[in-house]
Amino acid sequence: MAAKHWLIGCGLGCGAIVLIFLVISAVGTFFLRDTMSGFDSAVETRETLDERFGAVREFTPPLDGAIPADRMEAFLAVREANSPARETVAQAFESISTTAQEARELESKPLLDKVRSIFGIVGSAADFGGDIAGFFDARNRAMLEHDIGMGEYTYIYVLAYYSWLERSPGDAPGNARVNTRSGNISIGRGRGAPQELGDIGNSRISSDVLSMLQNQLDALPEETDDSWREELAAEIEMLERDSDRLPWQDGVPAPILASLEPFRERLEAAYNPSTNAFELLRNKRRGLWSIQAE
Repeated sequence: MAAKHWLIGCGLGCGAIVLIFLVISAVGTFFLRDTMSGFDSAVETRETLDERFGAVREFTPPLDGAIPADRMEAFLAVREANSPARETVAQAFESISTTAQEARELESKPLLDKVRSIFGIVGSAADFGGDIAGFFDARNRAMLEHDIGMGEYTYIYVLAYYSWLERSPGDAPGNARVNTRSGNISIGRGRGAPQELGDIGNSRISSDVLSMLQNQLDALPEETDDSWREELAAEIEMLERDSDRLPWQDGVPAPILASLEPFRERLEAAYNPSTNAFELLRNKRRGLWSIQAE
């Protein structure tokens, strides 16, 4: 209804309104079909990851906490392989037009310019969907190639970037904002309320990592040093009490720190705040034309 009122406000006749809607609908459907095809591939590769490595929350971290060097190499190989797709998504966000001034400029344009702009918006939206689909698919394929599951990848990402390097889970594109409690990502430029872009799954990620640490604790052999068992149990208890807490936010244990430190420079270079909100999302199909990321 809002779109209809906007078009009427542009001074278009009813026939022109219907024609433009039909053309945009046809073009949008064409673009959407290609976009959904990209998401289909991403869903298939995610399902293959789950079959090979199990559910994300089933991952059990190394029992002593230290991440083996070969697993860090696998993680970074995925980061490097997905770098082009990551840059594409970051650039796509920079092109999103959301300011009130830009909307007013569109309103003041002649009819043909309005129509061109509308087609541009439809095409940009479809392109962006395809960029996201390509990002997920490239990430999943790289994981399969380098033999690392989504659970292990999530564990290393959270510990390396959030717990150790102190990157914010709320990092998002441009001046977008991520609510780390609700998991909502909002984007807006200039003045006015931002527009919701959806759930980025922060609560799910926190729950998954908590399950991983519990798996780690449960798998400790009886002869494990009591101090490490107690330290891990205490961290789990604090995470259970505070859903906003990051794992080991009071200080990463020495074995984990020692295993991460040699890779600091490469980890820093492979991080992009513009794509942080999408890095650990999992995509699932919900109906013929719907893809859910969580």
